[in-house]
Amino acid sequence: MAATPLHRHAKVVRMVVSTYQAASGAGAAAMEELLQQTHEVLDGKQPTCKIFKQQYAFNLFSHNAAVLSNGYNEEEMKLVKETRKIWNDMDVKVTATCIRVPVMRAHAESVNLQFEKPLDEDTARRILEGAAGVTVIDDRESNHFPTPLDVTQMSGCIIFMFQSKP
Repeated sequence: MAATPLHRHAKVVRMVVSTYQAASGAGAAAMEELLQQTHEVLDGKQPTCKIFKQQYAFNLFSHNAAVLSNGYNEEEMKLVKETRKIWNDMDVKVTATCIRVPVMRAHAESVNLQFEKPLDEDTARRILEGAAGVTVIDDRESNHFPTPLDVTQMSGCIIFMFQSKP
């Protein structure tokens, strides 16, 4: 988890994360279904829905995990529980939303962190640039940020935008 080095430095007290999960996260059959649905929709046919209960091609929807009584789905609660376990911090407030998006590979996340101690953008960048398994790509000048197609052959976590609260 890329936020862990930041948590060690300034202690995260609240994390709001939205994940945008690719077909690859559901396995090879899901990737095949997305490809098949894409062809079917482009050909004007009804899409075949075996892995997913609804059209995936040209669509997005809440993660296909079961919805629990608290309104979160299993994938969202897994993210909450794993974060607390990894950080050994049952008090950290975590809110998660997990969305399936119609791309083959490379999940994306939007992560908003609130810290106990001050942490400026430059320090956060330096911490993450030195973290194992993390690549920071921040090309604001040309307004180009990595897309799933750009990073599909890369491993690890790619971080591409930092923003401090205005």
